[in-house]
Amino acid sequence: MTVVGAGGKVGTAISYALVSRSIPTELVLMDINEKKARGEAEDLRHCAAFTDTMNIRYGDVEETANSDIIIISAGAPQEANITRLTPLKKNVAIYKSMVPDLAKNSPDAIFLIVTNPVDILTRLTIELTGFPKERVIGSGTLLDTSRLKYYLGQTFNISPNNIEGYMLGEHGDTQFAAWSLLRFAGIAFDDFLEMKGEKFTDSERKELEDKIRKVAFEIVACKGGTDLAIGLSIATIVDCILNDKKLVYPLSSLIEDAYGYSNICLSLPTVIGREGVLEKWVPKLNDEEIQFFKASCEAMKEYTDIMFEELNK
Repeated sequence: MTVVGAGGKVGTAISYALVSRSIPTELVLMDINEKKARGEAEDLRHCAAFTDTMNIRYGDVEETANSDIIIISAGAPQEANITRLTPLKKNVAIYKSMVPDLAKNSPDAIFLIVTNPVDILTRLTIELTGFPKERVIGSGTLLDTSRLKYYLGQTFNISPNNIEGYMLGEHGDTQFAAWSLLRFAGIAFDDFLEMKGEKFTDSERKELEDKIRKVAFEIVACKGGTDLAIGLSIATIVDCILNDKKLVYPLSSLIEDAYGYSNICLSLPTVIGREGVLEKWVPKLNDEEIQFFKASCEAMKEYTDIMFEELNK
């Protein structure tokens, strides 16, 4: 498999997560800064005594040939106090310059998109590769969902592993928590609150959603970027694909007739396996959540149109 943008903070974190879990048998690191990619590859090779045997190397697009999975984290640098949509035009240009060649050299690959704005660039990658929609996946709101589970686990003193639920829609300002789908160890959230004699008010729910939307920018302001958690989340997706686990994650891929919207990419519960997207579910949401979902779709429609304008220049 290949990590494109392997010299950046996110690409490095992804590569380390993959190697530390012994997921790939071969790993190619590609970056515009070849020296950095070379150094990262050599550093990762020195994990050999602690991992399964794997071939780790750096190289250009030809070296990536016949990859099973191509992970792209390359893009304009992350900055504090801007939306994830701000670097759209720069990243469209970056993707135009490399994705067609990557696809040509690995015609059977699954593309896993990490660069922001991830939903728009996932849609762009479908266009640039000409691949079936099932083989182009964005990281979507998987990390946002992990944040939701973490904060709820902290609030109610329960392991995040026993919390089932999703942040859905755009990986960005219009994402929302699907409270109607939330379960604590199989118990509906409102029933859990009643059972425990506790409350979690509408204002508390909105405050938590807003925190999840903004926390990445707090991290960027502190350390210059988010990398560790997204690295582990990408390794989790890759492991699910390679081992055909058929797990359900909120990932970005092309939607078709989801509450009347089609031909855009955003996150819904998605079954993932060896062929990529096996199923994309459109769950029954409550009326308020449907409106949030539609608002997210409208935002993605607007920016997808901008993306196509840039693509056709």
